[in-house]
Formats: sequence, C-alpha cells, structure tokens
Amino acid sequence: MRTPPETPVVDSPVPADYTTVVDAADVGADTTGERPFDVARFLDDDTLVRFSPGRYLLEPVRKDSLSNVALYAPDGATLVSNGSGLHDVLHLRDASDVHVEGFDLEQSPEAPARTKLVVDGGTNSLRDYRVVGAYDPNDESGDHTRNQALLLECAGESTELLVERVDLSDGGMASAVFVDPTLEASDDFRSGGCVAFVDCRMEGWTEGLYASAHAGPLVVRGGRYANSNVAQVRTGGPNALVDGVEVMLDNPETLPNESTTRGIWAREGEYTRIADCDVVVGDAFGDENSDSEAMPGISGGVVHGAKAGRLCVEATDISVDADGVNAVRSLAAKDGQFYAPSMVERGETVDAATLDRRLELVDVTIRGDAAGVGKFGRMAVDIRNRRHDSTVRNCEIRQSGRERDGVRVVAADRVSVVDSTVDVTGAQFDVDDRSAETFVQSAVSGGQ
Repeated sequence: MRTPPETPVVDSPVPADYTTVVDAADVGADTTGERPFDVARFLDDDTLVRFSPGRYLLEPVRKDSLSNVALYAPDGATLVSNGSGLHDVLHLRDASDVHVEGFDLEQSPEAPARTKLVVDGGTNSLRDYRVVGAYDPNDESGDHTRNQALLLECAGESTELLVERVDLSDGGMASAVFVDPTLEASDDFRSGGCVAFVDCRMEGWTEGLYASAHAGPLVVRGGRYANSNVAQVRTGGPNALVDGVEVMLDNPETLPNESTTRGIWAREGEYTRIADCDVVVGDAFGDENSDSEAMPGISGGVVHGAKAGRLCVEATDISVDADGVNAVRSLAAKDGQFYAPSMVERGETVDAATLDRRLELVDVTIRGDAAGVGKFGRMAVDIRNRRHDSTVRNCEIRQSGRERDGVRVVAADRVSVVDSTVDVTGAQFDVDDRSAETFVQSAVSGGQ
C-alpha cells in the first residue's frame, strides 16, 4: 500500500516575508466598491497586498510569472469584478509561492467571474475564499474550457497547492473546480505537484470537484461535497487520498439536470485511498422502474472507474436508501491500451497490464433500505471484469430493501470476502461460473 500524500502546511501571509507591503486603501482603493481598483499595478515579486474589510470593485487581474506574492484580507473583504461578460477576475499564471486568502467573490449573472491559478513552483495557497451567488457562464461559444468557477493547475513535482476552506456551496451551471492536466502543459512530459483540498464545500454544480486529470498527488480532506452532477469528488493521478469527507446525494431539487451522477469516483490513476468518509445516497435518487435494464441514474456511492488502478476503501460508512443504486461499483477494468490524462501525455497510452486494478473494502459499513432493481442496480457491491484479487474484509453489509443482493462478482479471479457480515434480502453472493472457481468466502455471517 502506498504512503498517502501529505497535506501542505501553509501559514497566512506576514509582512516580514515580503520586500514590499501595500495597503489597498492607502493606495486609493475604494472600500465601498463605488470606484474600480486596479490591484495589478501593485503586484510584483515579493509583494503583499493587504485588504481591510470592505467591498472592492476589482479590475480583472492577469499577471504572469509572479513569485512570492500575496493578496490577503486578514479580516475578510468582498470582491466584485469590474469585468464584462464571461471573464477571469483573477488569473495568475506560471506563479510560485502565491497566496490568496480571505475573500468573498460576488457573482453577477451578466458577468460571471472565474478564478484561475496556475502555479509552477513553491508552496501556494487559496484559503478562506467564497464564491457568492450562482456561477452561470452562459457560454454559447462552445469553449468549454471556461466552464468552471475555479480552475487550477499545479505543475512540477516539488510544487504544492493548498486549497483550504473554499466555499462553493451556492452552486452553478459549470464545474465547481477543474484541475487542469499538467502532463499536457508543455511539449515535455511533466508530472504535477501535490494539490490538497481541505475543509472545502461544493454543492449544486454540473460537476463537483473534477480533479481526475491532475498528474500529481491529490488530497481531499474534510469538507462537504453534495448534490452535483457527474460526481461529487472525482480523482486520478499516481496517488490520491480522500479522507474524512462528507458526500451527500440527498436533495435532487438542487441537482442540475443530468443523467448520471456519483458520490466518490476514482475515475483513473494508479492508486486511490478513501478513508473515514461518510457517503449518503438518499431515497429520492432511486430508480423506480423494477424492470429496467438501463444504467441507473446514480452509478454508485463509490465508483471504481474503468481506467482506475487500485482502489482501497477503509473505515467508511456508506448509506444507500435509493432503490437500484450500488453502494460500491467496481466497473470492468479497461483492457489493452488506453489514454488517461493524469497518467500519460496526449498521444501516449497506458498499458493496462502494468496496473494493479484490485478493489479493497476494509472495515466498511454499508447500510440502508435500498431495493434491488434491474440488471445493474440489484446488488450492494458490484465487482466486474479484470478486478482480480479484490477483497472485502471486516465489512458489514446490511441492505433491507426487497430483492437486494450482497456482492456480485463477474469475470474477476481470486476475489475473497472474509470476516464480514452480508445481511440482505436477496442472495448474499452472485458469482459467475468463471469467477466461482477461485472465489473465497470465509467467516461470513448474515445469510438467510
């Protein structure tokens, strides 16, 4: 098992760390928000710009290659962009040791404002940052690259980016966060640095945290991710950790209209560990068509993606009351060659034979009264093709809904369920003939 990536430690900016310290109000910023303020004029290397409490009409900022720069509101401040149409209110590119902290960014329906940080060196942070009001890009140009409220990129193996207490709970018709693929950032193959999301909130988006394309270590620790389309948390890369996160699908009224969503989705990458999380899929998301042979609208509380390598889920509680929804769904692993942006640069492919693609469930509790529905939503845990050597150990699976099966295994060798409880209304195990030859169950209770 890989050592989980460490969360970067970043202190709030202090004047002693900068050659130049600028107080925004002292250089003419209007704290009532009536007159625009061009902070870019004061941004240079080794500069701290402090904002006192107030409301600032900010001219859009675009600066390249800054080093050791901070925009800091120690007691909080509100930013309103003076840009027009869909635009970037803050765009720092190829920056290093950059810190942005303490701001509310108000959205306008006429001028949706995105935040973009592209860091390439040092330790960087975006902290105590809140997007106020729904973000709707209204972009009819076909340019989907701007359909996110917050776009991040963290290039270079030694680079760190901490995203802490960022609040995107007002939702919007876009991805809340997209972490850009660093392997495609230049003509040279380049890995990404560590990106850590700590105690963030993302709710009601067309996609929640979209971090599966990032080519470096990824940490998602604490926080709440809820009621977004596609996925609440989407991971990839060489080493991803999702720890202590609350994932909720409990209010479809706040969910923008899409056909499929998921709780935590290990979309691609070599290794993902999910630990100490709470995942809830409420009954309002159930599939009422008991004859359905179609894919369910929610493909799982935890989903092991076809391009993902090893997934370990530990000490996690998964509650599923939605009929026809799997608690854990390990999709058939890709065979042969495939492309994954967090693993290889464009034009190259991953050889599936080089990946460990097993699913491990350890000390996982699955509860709820979900009923079994259709071909794909009948079981609590689904382990599919080429997920060889998968294990369910010290787990408790209790599903009280009608015709609910426990664990299904299809075309996967040497799968084991040990020291576990599987208490369901249907079959404890549904194992196809090929998999049955090497399937092991030991010390399993709860059968009828």
